[in-house]
Amino acid sequence: MNKYTCKELIAICKEMEIKKYSGKKKQELIWLITPDNVLQIKGDVQEKNIIKSKGSVIAKNGIRAEKQICLQENIKDLLAKYFKTPIESLQCVARKKYDILITFTDGSTTTIQNKDGGGGRGWSVDRRSVLKYENEQIITILNTLCLKTGCDKPVITKTVASSAIFRCLLGDLVDEQPKYFTHTISNKISGEITSIEICKTESLMDFIKNEQYVEAIPKKTCLHLSPSIYLQRKGGGKTDSRPNDIQMKFKLTYNLKCIFQMLENHNSIAGTNDNGTFTTMLLPR
Repeated sequence: MNKYTCKELIAICKEMEIKKYSGKKKQELIWLITPDNVLQIKGDVQEKNIIKSKGSVIAKNGIRAEKQICLQENIKDLLAKYFKTPIESLQCVARKKYDILITFTDGSTTTIQNKDGGGGRGWSVDRRSVLKYENEQIITILNTLCLKTGCDKPVITKTVASSAIFRCLLGDLVDEQPKYFTHTISNKISGEITSIEICKTESLMDFIKNEQYVEAIPKKTCLHLSPSIYLQRKGGGKTDSRPNDIQMKFKLTYNLKCIFQMLENHNSIAGTNDNGTFTTMLLPR
């Protein structure tokens, strides 16, 4: 194995989170399971475009999960049971606050934003320059905490923080806001989705609002608005053209996860509660 091949193998294994195998076994496993993905990653190595940061890996896995939701028939069936309407199509959508457009056979539509995996320190749900927060208090404290260009730390009230959370998580345009949030767990090698949970957007936003801090908490280089939401500098150094942008991170805490309900990958009788969450009763085998 020459040096260049070693670089390819290391990059591929890092991207696909393949660990605890010998080099030879890793090669066999990779080419056996996902040759198409490997060819793409190999091409990225040759062009020196391999994404190295943990956040970028999470983002790339998320994009793959969105595509998989649209491809997996069992996920389509589970969503159809939840909405109690047959689904005509699922389509990935770029550059909007929702990720997937669901079209039903009766012509109606709905939208979901999906988050895949554990999220690490959180999923990035928004990225913008400091000035686009359009609030003097937030701009001032972000300049001080995140960009180190100021010294003032004004108090950020719950009302001000709520407005920032709403804009960053859902956007300004009503037509582009997700009506539901889903959380998936995917096999990092095959890409197959092994579980999916769902929650109405209004239920999620109510929960976040109720758990928000009375005043935002500055911690080192981050501004924490709630146990699950915080703001930080994007960073990225030489690999990012706008490292001084501010991103909002969204963490799936234990309490937050409790408002999502699992869509079971089993034979089940399914229905929705009044709050829009999903319940199942497993049929005896």
